[in-house]
Amino acid sequence: MILRKICTAMEMLMADRLNLTRTIYLNFRCLPFKQAIRFPIYIYGKPRFDRLCGKFIFDCEIKRGLVKINMKKLMAPCLQTIPTQLVIGGTVIVSGEVFIGTGNKIVVADGATLRLGKCTEITDCCNVVCYNDISIGDCSYITHRCQVYDTNNHFVVNLSTNIARRYTSHVHIGSHCWICNECTLSPGTTIPDHIIVASKSMVNKDMSQTPQYSLLAGIPAKAIANGLSHVFNQEIEAGILQYFANHHEDEYHLDDSIEHEQLSHLTRL
Repeated sequence: MILRKICTAMEMLMADRLNLTRTIYLNFRCLPFKQAIRFPIYIYGKPRFDRLCGKFIFDCEIKRGLVKINMKKLMAPCLQTIPTQLVIGGTVIVSGEVFIGTGNKIVVADGATLRLGKCTEITDCCNVVCYNDISIGDCSYITHRCQVYDTNNHFVVNLSTNIARRYTSHVHIGSHCWICNECTLSPGTTIPDHIIVASKSMVNKDMSQTPQYSLLAGIPAKAIANGLSHVFNQEIEAGILQYFANHHEDEYHLDDSIEHEQLSHLTRL
């Protein structure tokens, strides 16, 4: 029993650490030598590489550890014992720092393009399946157990007309969006900047006319509120937490000098 506990603790410790072997393999497999030698992609633990014949393109300054894959996050709501699975046959375009947690399945098919904005996070246990084109804007969060598909995987035939329509389309998620847990984004989805999608909602169409700072909810999703912003700014969030730790009130009044843009600007303490 003691030996088992010791071995389990050692395995968990190793799972949290940078995996040098897989980091070297993925960088030199998917990047030109001059970029790979700078190791912009860090691999943690033991994610599953089922296919790595595609490529990563960085349209930003390359530095070490820009992309972190299969990294555990303290206090994450999901069980983090399942490794992320990568199937990269197409192109992944990276615009800055990207975090991809554990238990995800990321599929980029041959000829497809997945675009990841700076400070993008795909947290844990998500499915991102790209057969055509998926783009996620800057500072947007895809939270645990979400599904983002630009394909329906199978054709559907209208029996009255014998017509089958294309089963792939684009998915576009704007910047500073918060896709809450267990949401599904289907082919043809467009979400503008500064949008919150409520838990367990399904977005399956172009919502680009929705005003920014709106809350989408439902199956299918529609705007149910506006004038709302997730607090991505961790400095402001820390101030709010400190206030509630020291006061019994249920409301915190934000300083009027803080601009809306500051709330959704991701900062790291």
